[in-house]
Amino acid sequence: MSASGKCSEREKSHERLSPLGRPTEDLELGPRKAGEGSPNDHEVISHGQLDEGSSPFMSSWIGHDFGKVRVHSGDDSSLSAANDQTPMQSGGLDDKFTQGAAPEPAAGGEPKQDINLGADETKSPPLPVIDSVEMVTSSTGAVGGFDEIECLASLNNPGPYNDQAFRGSVANVHQVHFHLSQGYPGDLRATRMVNRTSLRRGLPFPKSGYDGPPDHEYLYTKDKMVIADAPGWCKTLQDQDFPVNYKADFSMYAWDAPTKTILASISYHVEIEKTNYSQPGPVNTVTVTATKIGGAVKSPVAPKK
Repeated sequence: MSASGKCSEREKSHERLSPLGRPTEDLELGPRKAGEGSPNDHEVISHGQLDEGSSPFMSSWIGHDFGKVRVHSGDDSSLSAANDQTPMQSGGLDDKFTQGAAPEPAAGGEPKQDINLGADETKSPPLPVIDSVEMVTSSTGAVGGFDEIECLASLNNPGPYNDQAFRGSVANVHQVHFHLSQGYPGDLRATRMVNRTSLRRGLPFPKSGYDGPPDHEYLYTKDKMVIADAPGWCKTLQDQDFPVNYKADFSMYAWDAPTKTILASISYHVEIEKTNYSQPGPVNTVTVTATKIGGAVKSPVAPKK
């Protein structure tokens, strides 16, 4: 902090955020036991749990309600939706963005110079720099330490998941790695959008809009933000539920929390088709369709008119 008591927004954020990394949602499912997977060559820094004093501050700082969020559970919901465990809030970006529009630009410009300070002392620290975005679909390069999820799949073990014996579940487990060449990974947040069609027991389950990610899908290493997901039918299925399918276009945006500037993005397509409970080789793929460093890929969600 400067001699005059003033500091930049980023400096303020580091004073209040470090070393927690990021806010969390109060998921009704509660914390799950971490999987057996090891962090491999990546040191997991934090899940970013907030203390009681930090939560109100973070809610106002990020513009995110950290209260209850929607989670499908119980018998009545077993047929109500595909694998949706995502909060309803906008994740800190402008609401128009969650409707498929471009995000509002971050407040820019150099800070006004304090006459009591030199020019260097009034400048904000530089933005984090993301130099690569990678879709990880196997154990090679995967980061471990994610909590358990509803089905028997593990976010620590990316790849096509197919349960033929116990639950009939089918899901595509993957991790998206945003690598930084500069800056603190804990300054990063993610917003994911989806345009999905899916079918179960002859009934459609579409979704178009904001898709998290929720707290349990985040991990940070010393130089990465990692977002894991397992879209598909991760709940217990019965013989009468089949055939099932899941087709979705996703886009994910990594952005700087203090300035809400999008630093990198990726879009990808997930496709799953399973005809019966014990099918040994269902269609289960994820395909990257675009990546962009320093900006936003096109959202799969059409803006509301």
